[in-house]
Amino acid sequence: MRGLWIAGAVTAVLIGVTGFGTVRSSALGQDAEHERITRQGMLTGGPFLGPWTLSELAGENGTWGAVGAPDNPARGLMSSMENHCDSADFFDEKGYPQSKADAQKKLEACRNYIFARLNEAVRDAGALAEQTASGKWVPRADQMPSKANDCSYLGTKGRAKCNVLEDIGLALHASQDFYSHSNWGDRENTGKPIARDNPRGLNNSVPAAWLDPASPGTPFPDGLITGCYEGFPEPTNCNYGFFKSRVKHSYLNKDGAGKDRASINGNFQKVFNLAATDTWRKWQWVESQIMATYPGSRGNAIICGLRNDSAASCQ
Repeated sequence: MRGLWIAGAVTAVLIGVTGFGTVRSSALGQDAEHERITRQGMLTGGPFLGPWTLSELAGENGTWGAVGAPDNPARGLMSSMENHCDSADFFDEKGYPQSKADAQKKLEACRNYIFARLNEAVRDAGALAEQTASGKWVPRADQMPSKANDCSYLGTKGRAKCNVLEDIGLALHASQDFYSHSNWGDRENTGKPIARDNPRGLNNSVPAAWLDPASPGTPFPDGLITGCYEGFPEPTNCNYGFFKSRVKHSYLNKDGAGKDRASINGNFQKVFNLAATDTWRKWQWVESQIMATYPGSRGNAIICGLRNDSAASCQ
């Protein structure tokens, strides 16, 4: 888990980031939302991750963590729509430049990406355990990172635990951004008419089953959208016709508590909690698939190595 860039460089680059915050910066309106969501979610079942492992996954002050990796400029994913579930915008009016079907395809691409990363985590987990001469399955110490030799999360495969955490982190980042960038869990400003800058919110109070890898056959939710994002500054992008704006990321996002959409109807805290619950469910799904793929003592050894800060903790 490598440290952040020098603060000034980070501010200059991250000003165009399109998701829940990864850094702590009042200038950017970010308060490490990805880290805080991940920590809240992973405490749902009690503190079962080692403290250092949790920081590797969630990040901590001055570091990206696996979940923050897509916002690290060195990772090269800041403009990837599927990594942030962006640009699945649609508004039901004549001449809108993106069809409802095309908007759905973009959200489906994000969902497919999330599911692919979770499945990759299960595959990569197989290398985390080995069988001793006596036949006992144990975590492989050489596949476990340490404080002195931690993970980089830069897209290059390495030690098994780093690989699994990076896979899960990429999936969690996208799914957390789904709740921030979409209208799944929010409400529009009811004091104003429904419009491109005030699209209808679906106001759901539970995580999206459509985004649950345990329910792959769930139909696409009618009316689900995210905001258009084409880069910074947002006012000059995502426009069409004679000075018409699309449903923009800046209108719909709840990336920080002070954002317009976030500051009404309790929207920010609601989607924050939905994202945290979803985070826990996805981790649980990965563990269930590890046990299904590597049954018995091998799966138990893998999960022990994944949860704990050292292989010695599993002896």
